[in-house]
Amino acid sequence: MTIKKRSKLLKFIPVLAFLIVLGSCSKSEPTAVEPEPDPVAPEAMFNRLITVKNFGEDLPAGSATTTAQSPIYYSLEQNKAVTPDYKLTARWDISCSEIYRSFINCNNTANGFGKGGPGKGGILIVKKKFEDVIDIPSDAEFRKGEKAYGTDDSGALEKV
Repeated sequence: MTIKKRSKLLKFIPVLAFLIVLGSCSKSEPTAVEPEPDPVAPEAMFNRLITVKNFGEDLPAGSATTTAQSPIYYSLEQNKAVTPDYKLTARWDISCSEIYRSFINCNNTANGFGKGGPGKGGILIVKKKFEDVIDIPSDAEFRKGEKAYGTDDSGALEKV
């Protein structure tokens, strides 16, 4: 092969590479990220002590702690916060929101942040020492998300 033919061939290689790259591009929308599968729920009921320590998330940049904050959704089963994308799922149990994220509520299909989802939770503040609680309160005593529990101006816990 002569030098002239080789140089002509070398000129077409970048053009050919560009066409191959251009042809591999697609105008279609990117595929949606599939949510992870629901965790397998245990068959039997269980009671266990769950300790949550140093729970919280950084506030958005420029946000003051004394302003209402977006909720954090917490799974007691996984003992960790879950993404807000799971708001209308049964993957979380309690939410922490509002000022200092000190208002707590449950995941329930009828009310609150879980309204319209499959949540069936209830929440109750028992005014006894932990070691003095020996009986489970009746279902009628639990709030079903109608109102959160939060702090009043003096910092005392109240239904709001």
